[in-house]
Amino acid sequence: MRKTFGVIAVTALVAAAGTAATAGTSQAATRAYGATHIVTATMTTNRTDFAKATAHCPSGEQVVTGGVSTNTTAGVFVMASSPTPDGTGWYGSTQNSYGNSKSYTLTVTAVCAAPSY
Repeated sequence: MRKTFGVIAVTALVAAAGTAATAGTSQAATRAYGATHIVTATMTTNRTDFAKATAHCPSGEQVVTGGVSTNTTAGVFVMASSPTPDGTGWYGSTQNSYGNSKSYTLTVTAVCAAPSY
């Protein structure tokens, strides 16, 4: 029982740290990453309801984590913030739910790193 608990705890900890993790019945496999750097993508809306952007990692790198921010909180809600399906970037979208007439800027941030094998 103790060994299984350790695998689950290690797998959860590794997954939370942003590295790829898989778990068998008695072992956990992890992939280490080298130095990280930040990549951003921005989109400024012109009074639209939705904004979306993707921050792409350089070729050969994978996203470790990411996030979404805006330059306002007045009626703008984050609708999505997740890694891209292929793991090479971070996608984000927002909605101006109050329909106010002000434009705003969406910034999507990806933390990228090359896998070290």
